[in-house]
Amino acid sequence: DDGGICGSFELLPNMISSDDIGGHYGVSGPYTHFQELGIVRRGEETFYRVTCVGRSTRSTQPRALVLEFNEHSVSVKELSWPTNCSAGLGFISSYNFVGSCTFSCPYIGEGNAAEGSINERAFLTLLSSSGSLLIFGEECGHQDSSTHLMPHSAHHQAVDIGIFEKLINISELVVFGGDFVGKDPKAIKKKLSLNNTDYVICPARDGCTLTAGLQTIGISSRSITDRISQVEDNALAIVAVRVLVGSMPDLIPREIVIMGSGRSIKLKKNVKRWYDFPLTDEETLLATRNGFVTIWISPCHDLSSAPIIDSVEVYARARTDLAFLRSDLGDGRAREEVSPKLAHPSCIQEQTSSEMLVSCIQSLTFLTQIMGNNKMGSLSAGRSRDTISHIIQQTVLDSAEKGTLRDQTIELLTEAEGDVAKRTFLIDEATLHGLMSALQGLGKYLRTEFANIDIVSSKQEAMINCAIEMFLHILNSTISIARTRGGNYRKVITEMIAEKACQVSMALEGKNILDFCHYLKTLHGANLKLVQPARLVSELILMEIACSDSNDFAQFDTLAEYLVV
Repeated sequence: DDGGICGSFELLPNMISSDDIGGHYGVSGPYTHFQELGIVRRGEETFYRVTCVGRSTRSTQPRALVLEFNEHSVSVKELSWPTNCSAGLGFISSYNFVGSCTFSCPYIGEGNAAEGSINERAFLTLLSSSGSLLIFGEECGHQDSSTHLMPHSAHHQAVDIGIFEKLINISELVVFGGDFVGKDPKAIKKKLSLNNTDYVICPARDGCTLTAGLQTIGISSRSITDRISQVEDNALAIVAVRVLVGSMPDLIPREIVIMGSGRSIKLKKNVKRWYDFPLTDEETLLATRNGFVTIWISPCHDLSSAPIIDSVEVYARARTDLAFLRSDLGDGRAREEVSPKLAHPSCIQEQTSSEMLVSCIQSLTFLTQIMGNNKMGSLSAGRSRDTISHIIQQTVLDSAEKGTLRDQTIELLTEAEGDVAKRTFLIDEATLHGLMSALQGLGKYLRTEFANIDIVSSKQEAMINCAIEMFLHILNSTISIARTRGGNYRKVITEMIAEKACQVSMALEGKNILDFCHYLKTLHGANLKLVQPARLVSELILMEIACSDSNDFAQFDTLAEYLVV
């Protein structure tokens, strides 16, 4: 319980006999390329799985091993490449393994997807010195002790007739990427639109990859519109893709592969038509986890030219309609196997850029603690200061819980800047800049989306109330600074107005938003929750009256009309 070592055991002996390994030769150490494969249940026991590489006692050739162990026992098996599978032209009799890695992919177990029997299939990849890349995939459908690793072969599902008529076309919501897009994804998206007669030429004759994913909220893209629309985007899962080719009959790709699964469609030469790619349940799981689908475009029939794509459409379904994506499935349900990296397909995703940034900032924080702020004080000045300020601005609406990007950045600044007043002002300045930007964006979003409507629908009403919740968060964060550090608040807002970053104070910007929401409620009958926003705007107005007499700040007459709301 206190983290101390209570015992030890031998995982592998220096030499494993042929009787133990079940072959005609033994395997000896040193053992290298250790990789985790997660855990597996055998009856009532749980075993940890590890792969490693040893050497044959007969030929000294490398041998891949799979170990299963727990506190009671250890078992080992050799992982051999099947004789009926090609190992590539470069796989020769004399080689070494120079690299290895493991990963996992979701798959639907026995039964159907509606039953939600989701498992993880483990994969082991070994890179040989001859340049061959060997990929072993865990065989599915075996839940007994004979489970072993075999080269992966995907299964395919039957496609319903008229499937696209039942799906949601989200082509306008997707973001395209990959080497097919290059540096201008917006221009490529416009060309790939069904309403555009233009086409896109692949940047390379030997093919390229196009990715399509729903818009996500990253540190560099935190617009108000994105945050509100994410309420809907998070409820969708990409389930199908359609590709149009043939405007240039001689430049049609030979084939297209979806999700890199090896499942491809051969394209007919000199025929303009749509090709449909409904995703299997496993591919939908993988696309949801990754955040995008991949479309590999092969070279065209005429190998002397680059292939051309005319249009791409992406379709989705509500996640609630897909039993294997519901977060309530799997909770409390025993799984036969669990990967150490991927425990629940619907919510675990690859490490995001913000998580990587958190790790980097943590490292800088630890370094600052070791070196002292006298040697690391430059982190709070110059370009480093601007970077820290930018992160604080961009994460102004995020949680400040322990371990988040915002929390770690402020902790780094605390270690790097010993002057409390200077540090506090830097944080307040960046925070108020971020809050003002969010408030301006929120006002622009509301006026753009709802200024010209006649009747507020229930869906629009929900979106407006979602915006009001964000409005409350902005007001509370602003009031917390104005209440405790009024001098900082007055100085920062005054500088922002002088620099033309805004025209009026936070309270007056908030008043404009509140006025517009009150207009929607009064004239269009929207059921909006405005009591709390009116109270907070009034409170902020009172604080601005107390800290400044400038006309750029709220005055007492501004408050009068809200005293009766």
